[in-house]
Amino acid sequence: MRVGIIIGVLLAIVSCGPAQKVGNKADAQNAVENKRWVLQKLMGENVPKTGGDVYIRYINSIAFEGNGGCNRITGHYKLGDKTIAMKDMAVTEMACDVLDWEAKFLKVLQQADGYKIIGDNFYLYHGNKETASFRAIYLE
Repeated sequence: MRVGIIIGVLLAIVSCGPAQKVGNKADAQNAVENKRWVLQKLMGENVPKTGGDVYIRYINSIAFEGNGGCNRITGHYKLGDKTIAMKDMAVTEMACDVLDWEAKFLKVLQQADGYKIIGDNFYLYHGNKETASFRAIYLE
């Protein structure tokens, strides 16, 4: 029993991972690119069932793409060592049951001005308030 508890505690510690050190723009780019950041929480709320992942993916040093649960999203972004700005967004116009929720997601992306990466988790901020949390899926 004691061994099971110790193993569980060790697994929890290892899975949390350290905060990723982002010292300059190149480090920041490497930290966000080549991953699909799947949304886990938006404004503290769980993601509704949408039939697929709600995600963002930073394609290169200026462009991103994603899915808001119903519609595809594309746009540009600018990344600093702790700051982010997402702009020039274009969204397809498919009808679905989660459009109101998707509009909240888009607003959070547009208002994001900061971010943090801890292990495989990516957090967006507006001011000092965490607005979205994502989990990494690594791309080949």
